[in-house]
Amino acid sequence: RVEPVVLYEVLDVLEPALLQRRGSYKKDYERALRQFWAADFKGALETFEHCAEVDPSDLAVALFIRRCEWQSRQAVDTNWTGAFEIEALKEQG
Repeated sequence: RVEPVVLYEVLDVLEPALLQRRGSYKKDYERALRQFWAADFKGALETFEHCAEVDPSDLAVALFIRRCEWQSRQAVDTNWTGAFEIEALKEQG
């Protein structure tokens, strides 16, 4: 794909305890996303890692942790759009 794709996570199918746990770090998750899109990968990584401590099973958090680690090793210019090639992320392992 060349065009961006918007992804959604359906939360209301989660068990109540898991939904409550994920809700407990919602503000941190949103802050981490803002940091990520502002190319503050170090700050985003720290915030996402906090989220992962609360719920290690959150796959979206795990994905963004990998992206932060990968992006922090790349040269990011001021016109960064958040786009990346999935193949490059796969190479990270």
